[in-house]
Amino acid sequence: MRLNLFPPRKKKIALFDAEGLKNAKNILNKNDYEIIYCRKEEINIFILIKSILKKNIFFKKIDYYNEYLKKIDPKIVITFNDNSELFYKIKKNKVHSIAVQNGSRSYHNDILSTLKLIKKKYVINNYFVFNETFKKELYKFVDAEFIILGSPLNNNFKKKNYNFKNTALYMSPFSYSTFSQFKNDKKKFYKFYQREINFIEKINFELKKKNIKLSILGKWINYKIKSIEKKFYNFSNIKFIENFKDRKTFEIASKFEILIGYSSSTLTYEMLARKKKTIVLNRNYNDYPFNTKQFGYFCNLPKEGSFWTNSGNINKFMKVFNFLKKLSKNDWNNIMKKNKKYTCEYNFLNKKLKIHIQSILKN
Repeated sequence: MRLNLFPPRKKKIALFDAEGLKNAKNILNKNDYEIIYCRKEEINIFILIKSILKKNIFFKKIDYYNEYLKKIDPKIVITFNDNSELFYKIKKNKVHSIAVQNGSRSYHNDILSTLKLIKKKYVINNYFVFNETFKKELYKFVDAEFIILGSPLNNNFKKKNYNFKNTALYMSPFSYSTFSQFKNDKKKFYKFYQREINFIEKINFELKKKNIKLSILGKWINYKIKSIEKKFYNFSNIKFIENFKDRKTFEIASKFEILIGYSSSTLTYEMLARKKKTIVLNRNYNDYPFNTKQFGYFCNLPKEGSFWTNSGNINKFMKVFNFLKKLSKNDWNNIMKKNKKYTCEYNFLNKKLKIHIQSILKN
């Protein structure tokens, strides 16, 4: 944790939460914004003392962020971490507020579960989201002008057309928090994890018969968690592709003919935005709030569809796989067009967001 003794600089834009820096660097002019750190990476002593002097013993965490924003005095406050309730709580006064969706949404370990408990809607100016379905659900809790943008991270990378035939990629959905929670509960561990391992073995067995090579794309960069993930997916005859800093994830995934991803995974939505043939897996559970992670849950889509199915049933999986394998590129694009409101937009270089920000700054 760094200590900053100096007051923040006045800037046109306040970037709320440095977690969004990866996106901000590609969207905002580096001279236009000041960062409000929210994860104790940096504490601004000037702002902290000023907040305490104002509120005395009644000082709260939110007072620090309100004072921080006031001192920057921006025209815009933007966050690329819409999963933080703090952003909706801060006093924005006349500052134009923008939230940008950074991942798939559900009622399990997610902002929706928090917003659901709030008695009245939060109010911001703009909310840039993945698709119409998430827009509809988020509008229940946040009053804003919603704009469909897609994933800001995905939008920063150009689509590349590869098609290495007879290859399939399983995109790891590994959740370290759930794994840690359930590893000592045999019943829950089987339901969430052993079933997944068994299913991958079945997939690999069936694909081998068709001379199709299966690989697994690792999710975690953190060394400790990555080691656990790699051990979890320890198959002697399936290649595991580790994650690392600056890995070209979208480019790697684009090289495979057919992708396999879970409905809870942001990468699944991002690859659908790239119009890659993707089988979306729903975990086969009906318990709330886990069931809210299912593809199309917010618009009551059936659990089985042309490119999505429940995990665990190998016959249904292979039916979808064979269907996509034979499908022409044009027919697949038509399916994506028909299901656009459930998948994800692709807006190259986030032009919609850039134009919107520039128009506010000019006015």
